[in-house]
Amino acid sequence: MNQSQYWKGVQDTMIRKSVCLHIISIMICSIVISSCDLLRNDEEPDMPPVEPVNLTAVAGDRQVVLNWINIIEPDLAFYQIYQSTDGINFTVRDEDYVINQATISLLDNGTTYYFYVTAVDKAENESPPSNVVTATPSSAAYETSQGWARFEADEFTAAKSNFEEAILMDNAYADAYCGLGWSKAMLNDLADAKIDFLLAINTGLSSMDAHAGIAGVYRDLSDLDSAIQSASTVLQNTPSYQFSHRLSIDYKDMHLIMAQCYYRKGESHFIYAQAQVNILDPSNNLNPSDPLTWIVSGVTYDSYAEALLKMIEKLETTIGG
Repeated sequence: MNQSQYWKGVQDTMIRKSVCLHIISIMICSIVISSCDLLRNDEEPDMPPVEPVNLTAVAGDRQVVLNWINIIEPDLAFYQIYQSTDGINFTVRDEDYVINQATISLLDNGTTYYFYVTAVDKAENESPPSNVVTATPSSAAYETSQGWARFEADEFTAAKSNFEEAILMDNAYADAYCGLGWSKAMLNDLADAKIDFLLAINTGLSSMDAHAGIAGVYRDLSDLDSAIQSASTVLQNTPSYQFSHRLSIDYKDMHLIMAQCYYRKGESHFIYAQAQVNILDPSNNLNPSDPLTWIVSGVTYDSYAEALLKMIEKLETTIGG
C-alpha cells in the first residue's frame, strides 16, 4: 500500500465515523426531545376552564332566571347549574346549558333557592364554582294569599307587607289592594285604607269586600253619606254578605254602619236609623212618639234620641265585627 492509498483509507474511516456520530447525535436529540415532551405533559396537564363570574338571579312566578358572563375558551362544551334549598347540599341539574343564561322553572313560590354555575370543557374538565346566588320565587297571587293568611291571624303589619309586595309585582292586582286596605284599616291608617279600597274597586274587584271595608272607613272618617252608600251597595249585591277573611264581619255590620251614620246625621234621619235597628233587632219596641217604649236593657231614658243611641250602642257590642 502506498502512502496515497493509506491516507485515503484514513479519510474514509473518519468520514464513516463522523456520519455515525451524527446519526447517534440525532437519535440522542430525538430521545431527549421525547423525554422533555413527556415531562412537560406530566408537568402541564390539560387545565379545566376558568370559573363563570358575575352570576345573577332574578325570581319570578315559580321560576328563577340566571345570567352570568360567558367564558371565552375554544374547548368549552357546556355549563352546569347546581341547585340547593339550604345553601349547603347542592345537586346538579340534569340539563346541560350551552349559553350563559338559564330559566329554572317549576319551583315552589316562597322557597329560597341557592345556585352556582360551573363550566365544562370537551375533555370533561370542570371549572371551580361561580359565586353563589339566592332567589325566592313568588307572584302577586302568592303574596296576596300569604297576606290574607297573616291577616286572618291578626298579623296586620306582616299582612300589609305581603300585600305591598304583591302590588309591586302586579299593580293591577285588585285583591292585593283590598287586602292592603283591610290591613291598614285594622292598623287605624284610615286615609290610606280608603285609597287602597278605592283602587281595589276601580281595578275591578268582583267581591263586595272592598265596599264593605270602605263603608267602615268612611264611617270612621265621618263621611256619613259615602258610608251609607257603600254599605247599601254591599247589601244590594249580597244581602247575606260575609267577609271570608274575618267571618265575624257580615251583612249585620253593614246594617249597623247605616244605623250609626243615619243617627249621626241628625234627628231628621232617626227614622232611617230606626229602620236598620229593627232589621237587626226586630224585638225592640222603640217608638219615637211613646215615652213608655224608650227602654233599653231595662233602663228607661228621657228621650227617644237617647234611647235610640243606647240601642245602637247595644247592637255594637253584639254585632260589631
